[in-house]
Amino acid sequence: MSKADFFGGNWWRGRELFRGALSGFLTIFMMNTTFSGAAEPSPTTEKKPVIDMYHGVKVTDEYRWLEESGAARVKEWTRGQSEFARRYFDRLEDRVKIESQLTALYAEDPPSYVGLVARPGRLFALKFQPPKQQRLLVSFRSFGDLRS
Repeated sequence: MSKADFFGGNWWRGRELFRGALSGFLTIFMMNTTFSGAAEPSPTTEKKPVIDMYHGVKVTDEYRWLEESGAARVKEWTRGQSEFARRYFDRLEDRVKIESQLTALYAEDPPSYVGLVARPGRLFALKFQPPKQQRLLVSFRSFGDLRS
């Protein structure tokens, strides 16, 4: 069986699935890894219950206030969670090694293009080029000249 046959003719999609699964496994592994020193308790999250009625059923949402991403109190909560997570991950002994392995793994991907749009004299696409984390809008003069 060839690589292309293994994932229904789309070997590249299979590679992406493998990388996603590997990233998820490593994240769970890191979260369950113990480190020296006493564990710091996670920050508390205030509960502000809001009750909605859906088809005659009462549903309580205690954290709806967190949906107001522009609110000062939500920004403060987010900052506290981020600082807590950063302190936790920075103390993990294998974090730097795992990060460098993941960076190297993602850097192996060649550039890819999606969302091709043709306009008179120009082609536009979104280019994904690891290790960059976001796609870039690029333009070309022709299909054969990806450097333009």
